[in-house]
Amino acid sequence: MYDLYTYIKNTYIQSVKKIEAERKKIQNEKKILMCRKKLEMSLDKLIPKLKEVNQVAQEMEKPIVFELKLQQRSDSIEALTATEQADRLAAMDPVVVVTNKKTGQRWIWSQKKFDQRRFMIMDQFHQFQEGLLQKGSAADDPFWDPPSSVMIGRAFMYLKALSHLVEIDEKFDVVDIKGKGVAKISVKILPMGLDNEELDYLREPKELLGMSFKLKIVIQSVEGLPDDFAYYPKVKFLFQDKNMETSEVPGKSVDPKFGWENELEFNSADEELLDYFLHSVAVFEVRGYQKGFTPDNQESKEARLKSAFEEARAAWRADQTNEKLKDEFKSAKRAYYKCKAQAAQAAEVKVSASPAEQPTSQHSEPSNQGLEALRQKFEQAREAWKADQGNEDLKNEFRAAKKAYYAVKALGPVGDEKKAGGGNDLESLKSAFEAAREAWKAEQGNEELKANFKVSIYTYIYIHIYIYIYTCIRRCTDMNLCRL
Repeated sequence: MYDLYTYIKNTYIQSVKKIEAERKKIQNEKKILMCRKKLEMSLDKLIPKLKEVNQVAQEMEKPIVFELKLQQRSDSIEALTATEQADRLAAMDPVVVVTNKKTGQRWIWSQKKFDQRRFMIMDQFHQFQEGLLQKGSAADDPFWDPPSSVMIGRAFMYLKALSHLVEIDEKFDVVDIKGKGVAKISVKILPMGLDNEELDYLREPKELLGMSFKLKIVIQSVEGLPDDFAYYPKVKFLFQDKNMETSEVPGKSVDPKFGWENELEFNSADEELLDYFLHSVAVFEVRGYQKGFTPDNQESKEARLKSAFEEARAAWRADQTNEKLKDEFKSAKRAYYKCKAQAAQAAEVKVSASPAEQPTSQHSEPSNQGLEALRQKFEQAREAWKADQGNEDLKNEFRAAKKAYYAVKALGPVGDEKKAGGGNDLESLKSAFEAAREAWKAEQGNEELKANFKVSIYTYIYIHIYIYIYTCIRRCTDMNLCRL
């Protein structure tokens, strides 16, 4: 009787385990299907856009190729340490790999960044088709990004010793995406009290629960970086839900010394923190710039600031109640426009320092330069106001720059074209009329611009009719059809 009871009990337990395993298997398969469907939907949206921008790049004769790639997210430890197929698929995101075939430079754009750049590319393509595209700096080219750091490899640190408040002081292997060791990183993690006092070691990990302490993290150095990627190296550090990074070591350094320190405080340690120490890792990602693509030139600096400004603006627009994001956006905007103003000032100094290269005309060229300078100022003021439309100062600056630009443009060409006389006078009146019309269209509430537009159109029509009548009379006279 006892044997029968034991048999039935064991059979029941095995059946429950089998049913539970089948249930988990079915759930896992459903998760895999959902992740695959989500990726397929993203790819179906991206592929037509990718074909479009590749065709545009070809028509504009840009040596740029856009390709799709699935990339594992690196912003969380769970994504980096996922082992199950469903978890690995959930941690995958489609990204766009942009390659410059001429220089060999590569960038990786997220879907969000690709969509932003695509609108800029299409806008520039329309200008190209209409013959209105003007050459600007590399920072204004939507096909171009500043040189960016690439991942050299990652080091994984197991944290079980911290559950006993034992310090970690070791060198860890840095492995690349193929699992090959490429360098070594020296790291310390020192547990201590909130007042920097020493703590006794714990016999059992559960003794950590309820304790308050802090960890001092020291990233000392990296040894043996690959020669081609040893430019401006830095280390990104992932610990639980925290993401930090060291500053870049300037220039080339195969064995960079960082000496970076940071302290993390934990008040009343809970089960989640203990579980993280026992079963998870900290990740150290070593990054560097490739030889020939370093961030030490003006165009790279301007483009990096522009990219940071665009990202901060998009983040703040998504959550406009977040004061921190607003401050980051304002700071990024100030840094970008300050850099752009410095670049423009340097360009003006460079032009003014080369008088021998200026054309000999004393009338037309200074006027064209002045109009171009006003146009650039008008466009910069417009972009600044678009970025922060609630700013009244930027709005007033935009209006003033716009009025100045269209007022000078409405004067028409000066210099040699006016000296020619004849048909050029009619062309000048036509140009002035069109400029006045565009100025009034841009700000239809401005009565002064409206009056200028009316005067210019009446003058243009009157002169046009006068010339037409005069021409008809001359023809009649020549053909002896008009006898006076």
